[in-house]
Amino acid sequence: MPEIALASIDRLIRKAQQNAHTVSLQAVTKLRDILENLGTEIAQKAIELMLARDGKRLNEDDIILAAKMVLKRDTL
Repeated sequence: MPEIALASIDRLIRKAQQNAHTVSLQAVTKLRDILENLGTEIAQKAIELMLARDGKRLNEDDIILAAKMVLKRDTL
């Protein structure tokens, strides 16, 4: 079951575009799936980083570093 509502993704797409193009349900669904997968991967990496530093609380720095690691890897 998806965690992010399609309406939220549709709003993101519409916010990114400057004019009133239509957006297909398939496009909204695909972007939602990609963002959920990416978010899950970043969260998993952030938890690994937290555990590696013997942390008990996931913090902003863990998320930032994890995002940099995941996104850099995907762009290579």
